[in-house]
Amino acid sequence: MTSVSSGLREDLERILNAVTIESPRAFTLGGRRVQVGGRTERLPGLPAGKPPLLGALQAQLYIHFYCRPFSGAITEPPSTGDGGEDLTAALMAANAGQERWEPGWYVARVLGTGQIAVQRNGLSRLLWPGEFLSSEAGCSGRVFR
Repeated sequence: MTSVSSGLREDLERILNAVTIESPRAFTLGGRRVQVGGRTERLPGLPAGKPPLLGALQAQLYIHFYCRPFSGAITEPPSTGDGGEDLTAALMAANAGQERWEPGWYVARVLGTGQIAVQRNGLSRLLWPGEFLSSEAGCSGRVFR
């Protein structure tokens, strides 16, 4: 049996002590109350037949504790809920780059997936068919960026 390090054990105890299940549809985590909606459909990653509260708790644990230290309370402000906003226009306006074909790339390897590994000036990329043009069979070509 593998033993758990004392630091990890303390971290896990701190997180578990921060969870209070209030009802089948609500819990408090790190001082923040989470109300689970009325939907009963299966959530991604949650086995069939399990309560939606488990999926919500799993998501909150991941958001707040995965690869982050936890002091005993959630300190960041709650989400504003605008995560579904379409940012396409703003990202396109902020992108100063232009699509182009870049010459001088060399095929380093052809992979079984249909991709090729190319190199140029110390840089390497993996490309799918349609992202490159070959000027000489297997030697050099242009990459679409």
